[in-house]
Amino acid sequence: MTANDYPNLLINKDLLRPFERSLQKLRDVQSHLGDCVSDVLLHGVFVMAVSYAEVSLTDSLKYYLTCFPQKLSKEDLRFSKDEFFANYFRLIDAASEKYVIGLSYNSFQDLFAKYLEILSLEWNSETGSLEDDLREIRATRNILLHNAMVVNDLYLEQAGARARAKSKGGVLPLDLDYVKAAVAKMLAFGGNLAAAINEKYRCYTVIAANKRLWNFMFTSPVMPYEDFWHVDEEKDRIVACKRSKYEGQLSSSEELCLGLWRAHFNGDCEYLNRFHMKSLDRSVQHKVMYFLAIASEFRFE
Repeated sequence: MTANDYPNLLINKDLLRPFERSLQKLRDVQSHLGDCVSDVLLHGVFVMAVSYAEVSLTDSLKYYLTCFPQKLSKEDLRFSKDEFFANYFRLIDAASEKYVIGLSYNSFQDLFAKYLEILSLEWNSETGSLEDDLREIRATRNILLHNAMVVNDLYLEQAGARARAKSKGGVLPLDLDYVKAAVAKMLAFGGNLAAAINEKYRCYTVIAANKRLWNFMFTSPVMPYEDFWHVDEEKDRIVACKRSKYEGQLSSSEELCLGLWRAHFNGDCEYLNRFHMKSLDRSVQHKVMYFLAIASEFRFE
């Protein structure tokens, strides 16, 4: 099989989940800023808040790349012998994580530009000002951790249009007002980015992903997805399985694949009592191995 033969199992809810977590954490930070009675606490909370914003980007990008591995370059898919055998069953996950870790060491500007490029997102001029805010906030976090808030060349390079100093050597303030404003900007940035993602990828539902996986596993005209599953389109979930009127006409390999699917949906192992990989042809073996590789994380409900 080629890369294009495998189904794309992206689910918009899972792509947005890192932002949901980050935004909730930032709201928690915002509600407790008044409790920071010392600079040590305030600065620690600020560092955590910036990390929440960064992680939402990198975690969602990593998930996206596991669903669109074609967007990784040939060089990104090279592994040492140890890496290959350590990640034998999860090479795409390993390649995506390795790529995102390398990208996270770049400037925020480069990281975010690559994020928009890979997800093919548009970022208009109004929301673009939030990107400038995040650049400066991240640069402030870096000099807090590495240079005791003293402005250096790296800060001036990283902070961009919102830099709070024009020359190195001075000490930047990091008080409650700044942290409050920074958290509010990170919330606005994350909310706007999540909205842009939802607008572009909202058709990537749980039901749609299940149908794409089903059509990959089953090509028989007597096995349309709708004959085997009750779904709730409004809630975007698979409610229950059906018994098709053609179920008695399925081949042994179709029964096996159906049994694997139902076992992961509700524990029904009716068709698995004679499970034997050698009884399957090479094409079905590939499908079964792919199914098992993604089954631990895929949403069957």
